This record gives sequence, structure tokens and C-alpha cells, in this order.
Amino acid sequence: MKNIVAPIDFSRVTERILLISSQLAHAFGSKVWLIHVVSPEPYPADYSAGPQSVRDNAAEKLKSAHQDLQNQSRRLKEMGIAATALLVKGDVVDEITRHAKKVNADLVVMGEYGHSEVRDLIMGSAAKGMMKKHICPLLFLPADNSSDEA
Repeated sequence: MKNIVAPIDFSRVTERILLISSQLAHAFGSKVWLIHVVSPEPYPADYSAGPQSVRDNAAEKLKSAHQDLQNQSRRLKEMGIAATALLVKGDVVDEITRHAKKVNADLVVMGEYGHSEVRDLIMGSAAKGMMKKHICPLLFLPADNSSDEA
């Protein structure tokens, strides 16, 4: 196993994803590709790029996510694990799939929240979407039972 893709969203399950990914990387000498996908911000139809305050807020969120992602990558490197951090914008399932294919992933380790069927119908589920793609083996780590909106 050479490449492990670990999508993280900075929720409580992120620590478990990092733990399991690092353990597997140590066991198999794998590289860990951390990926954080940011959904594109919808803008009002009458603003071509959105108001300045909206753009500033979006830029600050991206900067913060980038710093957090780099910190997680640095943690893995300090443990002797080859790691690369990727911050991308787009659809979560499409971007994870695209990058997993690009790095020839042997495994994707990700969180699964077990949301209700109604919510999955309305919003979709990254876990379900990834299962439909059949790109490589998937390891889903369940989030704890408490409410966690990331």
C-alpha cells in the first residue's frame, strides 16, 4: 500500500482519521495525502463576485483551513510519515475521487456520519457517493454519536 488518501473536515472524526491513517502509513510505509474540500460559495445573482464582506469572509475561511491542513500535515511528518496536504474547491465526492485517482490511491480513509435518510436524500452523503465511485478500497470511520456539524 503506497498511497493513502485521508479527506478531513476538521470535525471530531478528523483525529481518528489521522490516527488510523498514520498507523497504516507506518505499517506499510505509505504516503498520506490529506485533502480538505471546500464547497464553492454561492453568490447572489446580482453580484458577479459577491460583496466585499462575503469575499473577505470566504478568503479568511480558506486561509484558516489551509493553515489547519498544513499543521496536520506537519504533525504527520514529525512522526516520520510522508504527507502532502491538498486544499481544493469543488464537490466533495468529485474532488476526493479525482485526487485519489491522480495519486493512484490504494485506500481512502474517511469519516462517516450516519446522518438520517431524510438528510441524505436532501443533501446527499459523501460516504454513499464514494461507495458508488469504486475507485479503491474505502475505510469509513464512524463519527461519535453526538451532534457534530463541520
